[in-house]
Amino acid sequence: MKVIYVIVLILALIGALNLWAIGFFDFNAITRLATVAFPAITNAETAEVVANPLTAQAATIAYDVIGVSAILTIICSFCQKNK
Repeated sequence: MKVIYVIVLILALIGALNLWAIGFFDFNAITRLATVAFPAITNAETAEVVANPLTAQAATIAYDVIGVSAILTIICSFCQKNK
């Protein structure tokens, strides 16, 4: 249980730092990393740059994992107080 608590605490801290960076600097680290992992697609015929749909999916999954880890952090903190 201690290992799970540390993992979800780290994920929650990453999420909190990302929200802080969005608020103060308008920099979204999660979306930026997803864009690096799944770069934009260039259409060879029209030379039009199209956003990769996997970028949004990867960012959504990352935000979901961070949200669940925040909830688990709260649950784990209540479990440790009851002991």
